[in-house]
Amino acid sequence: MKSLIADEALSPFKSTQATFLVDSLNDFKGTLIQQRAVILAEPNKIPIKINMRVMHSDGTIIEYVEFA
Repeated sequence: MKSLIADEALSPFKSTQATFLVDSLNDFKGTLIQQRAVILAEPNKIPIKINMRVMHSDGTIIEYVEFA
């Protein structure tokens, strides 16, 4: 049972195909929405960074990271 929970928790990360470092998530978020990308995970702030996951119109899932 423990591994099933771990697999579920890791599922979003396994589908991420690339990670991009950006200067401003807010700037990229607006542009991505205009390009019909889907925000899978809204910007999330943790101590050293802010990140969000996005699915582009071709199905590619990218994590965008801005260091705080």
